[in-house]
Amino acid sequence: MFTSTHSCACNFEFIPTEILAIIFQECVTLAHAQDGLMWCYHSCTRRCLLDWVCITHVCRRWRTIALSQPLLWSHLILLYPSWAKTMLARAKTAPLTISLGGEQGQSQLYAERLADMLHPEWRQEMLVLASTLDQVYLTEDQMQAFAQIENLQTKQNFNDPAIREEINRRTLELSETFRVDNLKKKEEMKAALKVHSKCVSKYGPLIQSFSSLTDGGTNVIDCLTFSSCRLTRLHLASAYSLEHLGKMDTLEELVLNQCLEWTTDRNMLGVPLGTSKKIHLPALQSLHIKDALYCATDFAAELKTTKPLRCLAIEDYDDDSRDMNVLSLFHPPEIAMSVREFVTLSTESPRTGAESSSTFPDHYCVLRAKSQWCPGSRSKLQLIAWRRETTEPSDIVTWEREGKIPHLPSVRPSTHSHASESVFYKTDPALHFYFPIVADPPVDSCTLNALRTAFSLHSVVFATIKVCGHWRLMDGPFELTRESARAFFAETASLRVLEVYKYSAARLVEVLTPYDGQCALASELEEIWFEEVDFAEETLTDALVLCVTARTASGCSLKKLVLRNCINIDLQELTTFTGLDVEAKTAQSEAAPQVWEIAGSSNQASTGLRGRGRGGRGRGRSTSKKTPARGRKKQQK
Repeated sequence: MFTSTHSCACNFEFIPTEILAIIFQECVTLAHAQDGLMWCYHSCTRRCLLDWVCITHVCRRWRTIALSQPLLWSHLILLYPSWAKTMLARAKTAPLTISLGGEQGQSQLYAERLADMLHPEWRQEMLVLASTLDQVYLTEDQMQAFAQIENLQTKQNFNDPAIREEINRRTLELSETFRVDNLKKKEEMKAALKVHSKCVSKYGPLIQSFSSLTDGGTNVIDCLTFSSCRLTRLHLASAYSLEHLGKMDTLEELVLNQCLEWTTDRNMLGVPLGTSKKIHLPALQSLHIKDALYCATDFAAELKTTKPLRCLAIEDYDDDSRDMNVLSLFHPPEIAMSVREFVTLSTESPRTGAESSSTFPDHYCVLRAKSQWCPGSRSKLQLIAWRRETTEPSDIVTWEREGKIPHLPSVRPSTHSHASESVFYKTDPALHFYFPIVADPPVDSCTLNALRTAFSLHSVVFATIKVCGHWRLMDGPFELTRESARAFFAETASLRVLEVYKYSAARLVEVLTPYDGQCALASELEEIWFEEVDFAEETLTDALVLCVTARTASGCSLKKLVLRNCINIDLQELTTFTGLDVEAKTAQSEAAPQVWEIAGSSNQASTGLRGRGRGGRGRGRSTSKKTPARGRKKQQK
């Protein structure tokens, strides 16, 4: 029985069958995800069998519903032969996910059970080998049961958080996966798979059916025969596997995770510098490189594609232990030059000239910057771009508010779920760049100039600027200059939303205010978000009011102003505007933020702020005397 706060009871007997089936599936799935991994990578034990008992041994109706859902029994656990056969019978024709694991010495026994229970014509979605090495010593008859499996995935260190994140982000969309784990040496892999140079091998049908491979450093590619390879997805974390790239004419997606080697006399492919050897991948559509920027640039220079890339992502792995001399490569001019080379790979009609290739005329962009004021620290830049023919600026703003765009590494996570990583690529981005940057001097006042030098800002529709360190910038050489801020916003003609976190709000407000009939900078700007900004300066609130008034008079009015955890601001000063939504959440309050809508029309004077929480609009009563800022002001007195 469910009892609500209104004393209304709901009996389980009245819950529809379809709803109960969904609940059962979620219960079983969540029971196998307690370690933060997907179910297919969960190492099941005998206790896992109880997860089905709780829904089949409660009542007759529950049992009938559970037994009628084939997908509920499609994850096969080979702990007891009788139980596995029962699950196979209940799964009927549903695609199977098979967990083959257990204690040392039991793997061969499990493999023999597979040969007895699985029919060669059945289709297996996923085979998980996540225990000991002897699990892959399967006989020819046993391997024939997996002839329809198309994907292979290998990982070394599955407990590593980065690998978990990669799996959650990359394998959710895979329909079929074959996984081999804990194979650390190339010799062991060769012995395990027993792959020979002969075209007719007893493992040939299995190997040649792979279409997806994730090599987590196990050098599994060296063990496979690619005479008839049809790989379409390849994720590499092993530098020794790069030499096989030239054989992959059908490859559509390539991910390189810290596997590009670079020395003084040879490039990452082992080719002496000064020689020309292009890597031709005619079918490549998506490229994601997470490595040092100079290695990624070297690889891009060697890459040759038939068509422009649909998705290109370049992430510098940002190792703080790297020699500071190497970091000289990350000055804005070097980043700008690298970006131009990368953009050429994904441009339908490459424009002539280095300047035009980095202006992103065919894209809408999101720009994020995390600034460091401490000498010797590095700022971090992130640029994500979508093609204009498939995306509107409003779509990008919506994705950001829904948490579908990942944030900068090492930045305090937002209120959105970290599941945004897994849905990020569903938004179909065209470009994704992440670089650390060194300014000279490496202080916050240089960040905006560095952004202008490294990236073109004409296509940016959403910008986030954050400062790590003190509550606000120090005076003197660390203060944001008017010239750098004005030059920055002069190029942001498409900017819709600006987020400011612990930044110099006074300077930004001053620059965004049009004076004496001047044209407003960032004329498309609709929303400004201030977070943890101190409005203690006497004229800052007045300057903000003047900014909103002047932009409205110039025809570039704001639609929304958000103040999150800001201090020393009087919201009453904002009651003179009509049509501006003001959302305010004080730094002291832990409750849901209040949204204040300015009241006022031709028939009603602007008398105050209308408050509403997340649940809906208020009833229109004036709450001007109850604003958080007023309360703090009285306490200070």
